[in-house]
Amino acid sequence: MQLLIDYDEKGKVIYLLLCRYFSDFEFRAIAPVKTISEPNFSQLLNNFKQTTKF
Repeated sequence: MQLLIDYDEKGKVIYLLLCRYFSDFEFRAIAPVKTISEPNFSQLLNNFKQTTKF
């Protein structure tokens, strides 16, 4: 499984998608996309940037 993370800094929204891989080329979402917006957006984005190469 893999958690895919994307963000829209202008719109201040983080998108999280949990996927399951069936092969190197086939994967499917196993849960609906979760969105995180303000007031949590800025804090969470800063945490991501500090702990990963985001």
